[in-house]
Amino acid sequence: MTNIRVIQERSAFLKLRKTWEDLYWKNEEPSPFMSWEWVSSWIEIYDQPINFFAIVVEVDAHVRGILPLRKSMKQLLGVSRVPVLEMLQSCARTCPDHLGILCDPQELKEMTGLIFDFLKGSAEWQLLDLKEWGQPSALTGIAYGKIWNLRLPETFEQFVTTLRSEKRSKLKRLRKRYEKEGNLSLQVVEGGQEMLQQMDAFVALHASRWGDANPSTFGEAFSRKVHKAFIEKAAKSSPVIACRMVLLKNSDGLVAGVYGMQIKKVFYYYQMARKIDPQFSGAGQLIMGHAIETALKNGSRRFDFLRGDEPFKAEWTADFYFEQRILLAQNSVVAKTYVLLQNVKANIRRRLQ
Repeated sequence: MTNIRVIQERSAFLKLRKTWEDLYWKNEEPSPFMSWEWVSSWIEIYDQPINFFAIVVEVDAHVRGILPLRKSMKQLLGVSRVPVLEMLQSCARTCPDHLGILCDPQELKEMTGLIFDFLKGSAEWQLLDLKEWGQPSALTGIAYGKIWNLRLPETFEQFVTTLRSEKRSKLKRLRKRYEKEGNLSLQVVEGGQEMLQQMDAFVALHASRWGDANPSTFGEAFSRKVHKAFIEKAAKSSPVIACRMVLLKNSDGLVAGVYGMQIKKVFYYYQMARKIDPQFSGAGQLIMGHAIETALKNGSRRFDFLRGDEPFKAEWTADFYFEQRILLAQNSVVAKTYVLLQNVKANIRRRLQ
C-alpha cells in the first residue's frame, strides 16, 4: 500500500534522519548538498522562517522517497504574490547542486511519478520552482547551469596525457618553477578542527580577490557558517564525507587553495582561492592540478566542478552537462505567464551560447 504525506513541522522533519541517511547512501554518487550533514546545517543556520513542505512516500509503511521542499509567498512580475514550492536547501547564498528526490536509484522513476502526480493534485502551490535539479525526469526543464565534468583514469600520469599539449607543458613548467621556491609547501587537510581553522585563511584569501562581488560563496556570514557546520558534522559521518582543502603556502601564509568534498568516488570542487600577485602567477592552475592528483590518490574516479562556466574549467575537461530548473504553474495566470517568460529567456540564452 502506497501512502504520500507532507511534513510541515521542523521537529517531524528532523526525525527523518535515520531514514534519510539510509536512502542517501544507496546512491553511487550522492550529492554533498543532499547529505543530512549539509541539510541539517542549512536548517540550523538559515536566518529566515522555514515553511517545511517535505513530501514523503511510504510503501507498506516504509519510507521509500523524500522530496524536501519549502513553501513561501513570492511576488511575480510585480503583479501579485503567489504560493511557491522550491527545494528546501536551494539558496543562491550557498550555491548547492545536484538536488532532487532522495530514494533508491532503482526506484527513482517510480518515486518521481508518484511525487509529481501528488503535487499536481495539491492546492498548496501555484508555482513549482525547482532549481539545481540534478536527476533525470520526464518533466521538461530549463537548462539552469553548466557543470564541467572530469572523468579520471587510474593515475595522475595517465590523466596528464589527456590534456592538450600546451596545458601539459604549462603544468610541467609550473611544477618545476614552484619546486625551486624554497619556502613553498603543499598541505592537504581533511575535516576536523584544523580544517575549520584553515577555512578562515581560505575565506580571507578569497575575499582579497573578490570582496563582496561574489557573495554567494563565502562573501557573507550565512554561507561561511553553513560550511563550517557542515565540515564539523562531515568529520563525524559514517560512511565518510571527506571535506578537503589542498593548500599552497609560503612563510607569509596561504598562496592558493582548493576546497571541496569527496564522497565515495567523486570529488566535488566547490571553490578556489589564490593570491593576485605577479610573483604567484599560475598558482591557481598549479593548485588545481594538485587537487585533481589528490582526488585520484584518494580513489576518485570523477572530478565534478559543480555549476559555473568559468573559463579555467574548460582547460581541464571538454565534458559538461546541464542541471535543470523545473518550472510548473497551476491555477494562476500570473504564475503561468512567469513560467512562459522564463522559458523564453532560457531559449534566448541557449541560442546566444
